Amino acid sequence: MISKGDWASLLTTILINQWLLGTLLALVATVFLLLAVAVRPRIRYIVSVIIFIAVAVIPIVRPMRIPFHGPPTSVGEAPHVPHLQGRESLLNNEALHVGLAWPAIHESQFRLEALLKSWRGKVWVRALPGIWGLIVLILAVREWIGYSKWRRARRTWQVAPSEIREFLNWPVEVPLYLHPHDGPSTFGYLRPFVVLPTRLLSDLTPEDARRIAKHELAHVRWKDPLINVIFRLLRLLFWTSPMLWYLAHVTRVEQEAAADRSAIDLDENSTRDSLHEYVTSLITVAKWVAAGPSS
Repeated sequence: MISKGDWASLLTTILINQWLLGTLLALVATVFLLLAVAVRPRIRYIVSVIIFIAVAVIPIVRPMRIPFHGPPTSVGEAPHVPHLQGRESLLNNEALHVGLAWPAIHESQFRLEALLKSWRGKVWVRALPGIWGLIVLILAVREWIGYSKWRRARRTWQVAPSEIREFLNWPVEVPLYLHPHDGPSTFGYLRPFVVLPTRLLSDLTPEDARRIAKHELAHVRWKDPLINVIFRLLRLLFWTSPMLWYLAHVTRVEQEAAADRSAIDLDENSTRDSLHEYVTSLITVAKWVAAGPSS
């Protein structure tokens, strides 16, 4: 059975690994996005998703036991540290060891284990699992409140009539709703659906309205709502990692850029002037969202 001290050591090690690995990968992501300006937004988005998942998951899937049988005879073998051995040590066969992935830094892992061992009796370390769990619970409640709000809002949405669907060239298999103020947004984790503001059809040109509809369809096609909820859950569980929050923001920006590019690519009549009109329409919609129902 894992003791409270072992849980505290496990969480502390995961935290340290996420900070170290997260900082490195966040730097890689930032450099890539700065240098790859000409790369298609969808590729940039996929790369940012992969890096986010790596930062969140690698420190978890690497919990392992490493044999310590004496002085290292190769790079991949850990050094022998007699004073860390014993029943209470995290290095024995009954203990958990969470380490970074590369053998060349086993010595640093050893030092980390020694530091964690020296912390095990401290009050704040023993309280760490409880504090971690409490903040996870608070963040989960916040997510549930947000989920409940859009569930209640959905009851006020109206199913788009067939003439609107035809006007927007809307696919039959994707549910479409209209509301005076809500949207444009895509919801639904397994079966995505879209809500559009009714003024989208009256205040914008038909071409711009269709492009914004195609933008939302790109979110549907790539299952972006499902990706977003996975990101929120990982960020919720590992709220202590600032790099996860940063990478989630970066990924969201790339996600929107990829959807914009899809909307443009699907428009056979795109010209420089029409692209300018599309950008202007996005700004207009952003102002609607910022103004809220009072607009």
